[in-house]
Amino acid sequence: MIRRYSVAQAAQRTGLDEAEVRYYLTLFREFFTARPLGNCPIFLPDTDIQVLLNIQSLIKVRKLTIEEARINLQYSSSDSKRTSSSPRAHRAPVLGVAAGRRGVGKTVIARHLSFALTQKGKNVLLITNGEPALPHSSADFNPRMRTISLSSLSGSPGNSADVPLVSQIRLVEEEQSADYILVDCGAGRTEAALRIAPFVDEMLLVTGSDVGANADCFAAVRVLHELDRELPLALVINRVRSGEEARDCMIRLRAIARRMIGREITELGFVLDSETLASDPLTATAQLSVDTEGCFLDLAEQLIGQRARRLQGERRGLQAMFGMRQNRSYENKPELASC
Repeated sequence: MIRRYSVAQAAQRTGLDEAEVRYYLTLFREFFTARPLGNCPIFLPDTDIQVLLNIQSLIKVRKLTIEEARINLQYSSSDSKRTSSSPRAHRAPVLGVAAGRRGVGKTVIARHLSFALTQKGKNVLLITNGEPALPHSSADFNPRMRTISLSSLSGSPGNSADVPLVSQIRLVEEEQSADYILVDCGAGRTEAALRIAPFVDEMLLVTGSDVGANADCFAAVRVLHELDRELPLALVINRVRSGEEARDCMIRLRAIARRMIGREITELGFVLDSETLASDPLTATAQLSVDTEGCFLDLAEQLIGQRARRLQGERRGLQAMFGMRQNRSYENKPELASC
């Protein structure tokens, strides 16, 4: 039997007012199977309850506008359709690369990590943060890698600044057929980094091993935690002399985050220092040491493994998260006969 709920029951299940339920049913009617028809009673199936929960999260928790929420719902719907009918069952995960301050090698990590992913056979789109994108001729060196400037997505001449960033990233993904999208975010607690954070599947935080860099990294963790407590955070320790040094830094940062704000941070890996680390990976002269290059390949392997385990084509598990809450809180609610 299909479970259906009246407007009053839907309001109870979602925490919305009845007026809000009716308002969202009308405003986002294309996403619901139940449609208001004059003064006839409305009964909503579980799928419509899920849509209401998603809308509530997008508008009340993430503070998106009506149009931004609509675009998120559209992509969520298209992702579900692609999962069932498309050979590319899972969309490309969007990975932000951020840092607590400038000078720790965030951009270098983003570029070399993108290149390492291509060496693993993946197509990568790198979105740079207002800096000149890598030359298009660099595709001659590696046709699996494409770059684009973030400014061209968010308000440069010829582009609409009020179009939500997520929609433009998805448009670029479709055009480039990327397996991974890496976004080089702004350093520190900048507006650019915070603006991108709601639209990524995971944020990679780059830091050095010194105490000052760690303090700035934790400050960024705290801000990202307040912005979205469900956003996965992963650490990359850059320019270390040994794995032991990186491990000590990881333990220190994870312990501070756990003790101060109750946040768990995963360990993605580390990069050994190299004289040529700052060079462009897509130039014929770029040559890392064998050990440093191996570090980037290890990071790429870790990301590929994470995607297989955790990124299953949903928008950071919004549906799964609210589905779990729904089952936990309302599994014993009475059923109504299908109308």
